[in-house]
Parts: sequence; structure tokens; C-alpha cells
Amino acid sequence: MRLRPSFAAAAALCFAIAWNGSAGAQDVGSRPPERRIFLPAPVLEGDAGERVLAEPFAATLRSCFASAAEARGFALAVLPGSPRDPAAEARNFNENWYARIFVAVRNDRLSYRIEVYSSWSGDLVAADSFSAYAGPTAFPLIDDSASRVAARLAAYVELPDDAPRRPVSYRITVLSPDEGARVTLGPPDSKLSIVAGTVRDGKLVLPYYPFARGSTVRLYLSRQGRRTEILRVHLGEAAPIVAAPPLEAQSYQDLFVGTGSGRLLGIQVGYRRYIAPQWVFLFVDDHLFAGYDFLPGSSPFLHEELWTGVGSYLVLGPESPFRFGAEVGLGYLFSYSTVPEAQRRLYFDIALLPVYLFFEYSVTRNAALWMSISSAFSPGTEASGILGREWIGNGTPQLGAGVVWRL
Repeated sequence: MRLRPSFAAAAALCFAIAWNGSAGAQDVGSRPPERRIFLPAPVLEGDAGERVLAEPFAATLRSCFASAAEARGFALAVLPGSPRDPAAEARNFNENWYARIFVAVRNDRLSYRIEVYSSWSGDLVAADSFSAYAGPTAFPLIDDSASRVAARLAAYVELPDDAPRRPVSYRITVLSPDEGARVTLGPPDSKLSIVAGTVRDGKLVLPYYPFARGSTVRLYLSRQGRRTEILRVHLGEAAPIVAAPPLEAQSYQDLFVGTGSGRLLGIQVGYRRYIAPQWVFLFVDDHLFAGYDFLPGSSPFLHEELWTGVGSYLVLGPESPFRFGAEVGLGYLFSYSTVPEAQRRLYFDIALLPVYLFFEYSVTRNAALWMSISSAFSPGTEASGILGREWIGNGTPQLGAGVVWRL
């Protein structure tokens, strides 16, 4: 049910009376400055009609925060209006903290945020924000937000100054030449990641997060068609300003080389072309090697195996140093006997590749070590080849290893 202007105005008046009756009765002067909060009137955003609709929610958020703060030992100095410089006004009252409340209702959607700052340093020490349907179901959410902010402020005040895990009081700034790039806490393709914001005019000031002082956080800077950049930010005493490098173009192909068990006298060269960048790909893989037992009088048997198919990474995103994937495909196997007296010297077989698992570990941004385990099956091409209907190598898994480069 949408709140009508007449009901909103009446509700706002009721909430304001209730709030002034409780908060105004606090003995502010009897509390030490670190336990006193300056609370001006909420800022209502939008046009006149939208501001009327926002009034009951703003009054509720203000009242709930006052009650939650008082329950944690804080006293509040209440101001009917919203001063131009609330920090200076708070210092005039000798208050260590001041709170700002912003509320908007547009198209039946309520959005609000509450922020608590240090009156002396200007540092943001506690905050919360939310968006919900502008109806009665929003009031419990408002109460939860107010309680969280009061709890964060109390935790900040009660920790000693030299506490190693004391939350930081600042916000992180990211500078990037990639306009429109998105910053997330966690990999950008993860449903659990938090979107911190988007780079505008070369800059993004992240919302306040109570990160532990002395810790290192990882921010993910991503943009369509570009590689994701991981920004490792150490949180010291000063607010960090992170200058991100330009994002590199997305890689759509890989080149890899290596060798494998039973093929040590040779080389493997492969190429991948991505259908979905850094996830699904087509591949061509060529093995050229010699089979030789090093016995007196023996001659090497030369082999060339051309494998084609499709593959995909299965777990962990491109930002992870370790990845795991699988491939399926078809092989064209050419064999050549070097024995001059042989009645037949060239053979051709076809094989299926139903099982090919690979592991990669990135050593640089553009290179990774890979290992694989596979097993191929020949349907039997006795007329032209040397293999019967069998698993190649008598069913023994084929092992491989090498290096892959992102092009």
C-alpha cells in the first residue's frame, strides 16, 4: 500500500512528537563528548510531493537511531533544522559525533542512508543504507539499520586507540582511467560479491565499510571487454587513494606448449579460441613425437596426433590463480614407420577424447603452468590404422604438463 501525502504528513507529525519527547529529555551535558551525538533534521530528497511521502520514514529512522544510541549510552543534541555545516554546529555543542539522515521516495521505492561522522576529523565512522518498497514493511528494516549504525558507533568508541583491529574511519578512493568500470568486493561474476560503485569522471569514492585497520582488502575493477584488475589495498592510518592501471583488453586466445607421458620424445603445441572469454573455448592440439625403446637394432615410430574439440573452465573465475577445467574432442592420429623394409609405413586412426581434465596455476598475468590427465578411446580402424577397438595405452591415463600463454 502506497503512503498518501495526507497520511504521510500525519504519520510524520506523530513520529516527530514521539521522538522529541524521548530524545529531548536526555541530559546531554552530563555525558562525556565521546558519548554525545549531534542529530540535525533528516534531509528529504526529491520534489515537494516526494518529500511529503518520505517524511514518516525519515522520522522513524531518526527516532529509531535515537533510541538505539541512547540504549548504548549515548546522548543526543537535537536540532529542528538541517545546518549548512553540521560538523561546525556539532563542535559548537562540544559533540564528538554528528549524524546525517537522507531519505527519498520515488516510484514507490524508498531509499535511505544514515551516516555518523567525527565532528573534529570529518571521518565517517558508521553508516548503513537500504532500499525497499515504500510501505509498512519498510519500518522493521529501518529499525534494523538504525540499530546497526548505533552498534558500529559504540564499537568504534569503545575500542582503544591502539587496538590492532580497530575499524577504519575513512572511505577508500579509487582513481581509474576506465570510465564506467565497476568496483566490487569479491569477483565481479560472483553472486556473493558486493558492488561498491562505478567509476565516474575517473574517480570512485567507495561507501563506508568497517574494514579492520592494518588489514589488506582486495577490490576488483572490471569492465566489459577488459580484463579484471585486482587492487590490493592496505588499510593504515590515512585514507588510501588507489591509482588503478588501465584495464587490459580481454584475452580471446591462448597458446600452450608441453609434453606428456609416452610422448617425451616430442612436443605438444595447442591453440584455444574463446567463445565465452576466459571460460568456454574451441581448441586445436597437435602432438608430434617418436615412439622408441632404445634397444639395439630398433627403429623409431613417428606419430602426429591432431586433436580438436571444445573445453571449458569449471570452477573459479579468471581472477583466481588456480583453475580447473575439462575438454572433449576428436583425434586424428597419423603414424609413420621408419623401418625401410616395412610393407606399410603410413597409418591413420581416429580416436575419441571423452575424458580430458586439466589444471592451471597462473605464475604471471599472462602465463600459467598446466597439468592434464586424459584417456582416449579408439573405435577401431584396422583397415587404415594400427589401433583396434580399445582405450589407447591399455587404459592407462595420459599425463601432460607445460606452459600456457594468454594472447
